[in-house]
Amino acid sequence: SAVAPSLYSKEEWLRMSSKMLGVLDKLGGITYRVEYIVSKSWNVPVDIRAVLIDMATALISMMDEYTVMINALTRGKATEIRGRISAIEASIDAKYREATFKILEANIPASLMILLLSIAEMLEDVSDLVDSAADDTYLVAVA
Repeated sequence: SAVAPSLYSKEEWLRMSSKMLGVLDKLGGITYRVEYIVSKSWNVPVDIRAVLIDMATALISMMDEYTVMINALTRGKATEIRGRISAIEASIDAKYREATFKILEANIPASLMILLLSIAEMLEDVSDLVDSAADDTYLVAVA
């Protein structure tokens, strides 16, 4: 079977699993923070909300690509998808920098600022984890 050689890549599978657990942990943290902001009825400025939504949307796209990659596990497909994931991660990095400065320049309460900065950083951290897991998946695919 074509899948059998990938089963020898035990360390990569363990690293991928660990990174996906990290993704779940960060997403839970984001959810908790968003829920807190909503419970306080704080108004997030439109431009900040827009860039955070852009980051989250790109992250969803990145995770969709990763799902396709892990289900394909062929060298050609993995190479193609790995490139797309890397490009999305770079765009999330740029959006993170934009979000950080928009948040810091906003006239909002310090508590809200801290939470929004934390959310932006966690979104960027998740993109880094998925990108790194894609590296591990690529190694399994080319093994």
